[in-house]
Amino acid sequence: MSVLFASRTATEWEDLLTGEDVACVRVADDSEEFFLDDSHSKDNDLAVDVEDESPRFGKYVRNGGIVHFAGMAGRYMTAPYPGQHTRAIMGEVGYSDEQIDDYRERHIVDWEEVNPIFAS
Repeated sequence: MSVLFASRTATEWEDLLTGEDVACVRVADDSEEFFLDDSHSKDNDLAVDVEDESPRFGKYVRNGGIVHFAGMAGRYMTAPYPGQHTRAIMGEVGYSDEQIDDYRERHIVDWEEVNPIFAS
């Protein structure tokens, strides 16, 4: 079988087999952006434009949800970056700005700074 499959490119096999109603899709390699650029991915919300809420990356394209429930819109956002909420949470539980700064200087807590390119 490997000799047979090596006789054509992946795209040629996909065209040939799908033309005969055989379900198949070529595998994308790391050198291409097949999934995110594919029209089927975009039409089915598998690749969605997301505005990052953390002002870290700005606007980018990411994978959408695999499962969709009727009447429920997908919610696509980034995970928080390390320490993103540290200062706010410590303030809420009673630490002063001076204490928080002291803990950061002593490497007890830490966080990444916001990327100045995307800061509002």
